[in-house]
Amino acid sequence: MPKKKNNQTVINNIGSVNMEIDYDKLAEAIVKAQAKAEKQKEIQELQNEKESDKLSVRETFKIIGAIITNKAKSNGTLTSVFIGGIMSLFFNFFAICGICLLILDIYAIIVTVKNFSWTFNTAIANIFSIIIFFIAGIVISIISFIFRAIANEIKKEKDRNYIIAVFSAIVAFVALVLSFMDVIKEVI
Repeated sequence: MPKKKNNQTVINNIGSVNMEIDYDKLAEAIVKAQAKAEKQKEIQELQNEKESDKLSVRETFKIIGAIITNKAKSNGTLTSVFIGGIMSLFFNFFAICGICLLILDIYAIIVTVKNFSWTFNTAIANIFSIIIFFIAGIVISIISFIFRAIANEIKKEKDRNYIIAVFSAIVAFVALVLSFMDVIKEVI
């Protein structure tokens, strides 16, 4: 197509270029690239974690010496690991208590079924108690799994601020429960 520019005729000799893009293939390639990058990142994190977990005897004694002489540079990591470990132990303890309650719940269901009496009044009460025990067992097992998951998550967590925030929240919740129990005790 001729164009006029400054009273001169300019002829465009550029041919037609087909610029169609297959967006589905492009999106697929982007997703594959992201997945590959995430896998590489996970592998790198695992390698770093394995390397950081290995401590030689000499390095251990260097750390102990630095702690004794109070020359260790601290960024609060030891404190957060210690508090995280304690919280992890407590949550594991609650998970084990939940499993023990679940075992007692199953035992209660077995005893109720074993001693089942088929009179009208006791049959309704026994069926109702079996249903209550079954629901309680499901709730207890879910809570135990949650406590175990929390314990694993806190044990692996490295962020000091997160661990301190979780610890503060737990302490505040315990204080709330204890004060609520004290108020109820005063009323009764």
